[in-house]
Amino acid sequence: MATLKSIFSGIKTTGLIYLSAVVMLVLYLLHLLQYIFSGRDRLTQQYFPSETCFYKSGEFTTRYFTAHVKMQGNQLAGIGAGLCIALIGHCLYRYKQVKGAVAVSDGKREPINRMSYLPLVLLGIPAYFWYRGQVQLGPSGDEIFSAVYCAETSLFRTWAYYMMPNNHIFFNLVNNLLAKVTFCDAVHTGRAISFVAYLSMLIAAFRWLNKLVKNWVVAAIACLPLMFQFTTFILAQQNRGYELQLLFGWLSYVSMLSYLFDKRGRELRLFTISSVLGFACIPTYSYFFGAQLLFCLCVMVYERKADLALVLHAALIGCGVFLFYLPSLCFSGLDALINNEYVKAGTGDYVDFIPGFYTALKTNGNTLFSNLIERDHWVNMVLFLTPVLLLFAKKRERRLVGIFYILLWIVWGIFCFKMQRLPYYRNMVLHYSITVATIVYTFYLLVAKVFSFVKPQVIKYSLIRLAFVVPVLIVSYQQYQWCYRQDNYAEEQQINAQINAEIGSWDKGVVVGCSPYSFCYFYFSRKGGHVTHYCLSGNEAVYINLVQEPLPANILANYSFLKKLPDGYELYKRK
Repeated sequence: MATLKSIFSGIKTTGLIYLSAVVMLVLYLLHLLQYIFSGRDRLTQQYFPSETCFYKSGEFTTRYFTAHVKMQGNQLAGIGAGLCIALIGHCLYRYKQVKGAVAVSDGKREPINRMSYLPLVLLGIPAYFWYRGQVQLGPSGDEIFSAVYCAETSLFRTWAYYMMPNNHIFFNLVNNLLAKVTFCDAVHTGRAISFVAYLSMLIAAFRWLNKLVKNWVVAAIACLPLMFQFTTFILAQQNRGYELQLLFGWLSYVSMLSYLFDKRGRELRLFTISSVLGFACIPTYSYFFGAQLLFCLCVMVYERKADLALVLHAALIGCGVFLFYLPSLCFSGLDALINNEYVKAGTGDYVDFIPGFYTALKTNGNTLFSNLIERDHWVNMVLFLTPVLLLFAKKRERRLVGIFYILLWIVWGIFCFKMQRLPYYRNMVLHYSITVATIVYTFYLLVAKVFSFVKPQVIKYSLIRLAFVVPVLIVSYQQYQWCYRQDNYAEEQQINAQINAEIGSWDKGVVVGCSPYSFCYFYFSRKGGHVTHYCLSGNEAVYINLVQEPLPANILANYSFLKKLPDGYELYKRK
């Protein structure tokens, strides 16, 4: 009887990845077939039973999983089934190719340079500042919403129920699983995920910069502005999907450039996987990926050679993203993803959109540089345009970095005008990070150019590093100081304190009912030791409701208004 060792001997890691993909695709195909051949009522009872408590459960079959959505879902599931079959065939074909290649391999591996891991000890610096920052920040409303409604439900509901863009699906799936395995508060596990993503992003940025400047000390210093960039630093301390998307965006960016430089298959595979996962975190990844597609197309046109492998993997990314969001499309509907109030495209005149777009450009400049300079200052625009100089570099790799930088913002502008909608600054964290990294790299090249005439070499390189490191350290210190001076969460912290003070005045063990939008009170009441429900059971002594929310009929009949609560809520007491 063959042992596991004999079965898997001679199969590279790549081959195992393809085999694993086949298994997952087969299971996914079976679920799609079950969806197609099952009725709406049966699927609802199986995955979203009425007796189960989840966010606005009473509206699910009337607002989301309607008969029209089920009919539309059957068509989409049919397309998904066809894609699964095609991808299974592709993976089996690639597995046979990989297995055949292993048979003639000499089994040699590149030696590991252990000194290359030395810079990892520097991760203690961002880890310290992250810890110092996050212990001072109580959970925001968005963090609590994600924890309570997305990470504390079943894994499938997290995946398929797209109640609003707050559901950063892949992030919440990981957080859901981690919270269940560790039995920890989902806010805390979510912040831990963002922390790991933060450190991993810095590693990816460091490796990219180190490859370009060829000096790990300079590359490590160059990462400081990325480490303390306001959006990156603050979102790293939150139970949200932005930092994880930032990590996948950096991996996609670095692997894309590495593939264009070296044409290695592993870089192309990393580009594919990280791009799919970037989309899986938040759909607004399309702003970044659109620039990547246009960039790769421009490179192929310039080289007058079609890269069929790159085209194939771009198609695989599209398939992967479609299959990932297919459960949401089948159970929540297309409108939930593209026509909700937070992302719906505008319908006004393009001319009327220009003033708002110009204001957004200035706001991006302020946020991009962590408001280090006076707001709307001309220096912001000068720094922003500095990477254009890379177009005139002699080395191809530098020109490619400059071309992508320009396309990154051109595509962003096209998206904004097409949708007549400006993305939230949080959705721009990837653009901001890549921009600052490119500006820092351009600054290093300018400094090197200024001192290029100096001889001997030792003095030249010493002057270059001194002239580069000192300004970067000063800017990074100012960024760090600003992150703590600019207490954007002062109001949030004050509200949390008021909520906890109110909850602390209640009798111990009181049963509390909360409306769907009273999730902050739900979270803090539960932490305060109270029995708390957002799906009412009928034994609640008090009920909390947002002023703008209509009161349920049973609350109107059985509860009387008691008093107003902080942050626009009302407290009702059982009659």
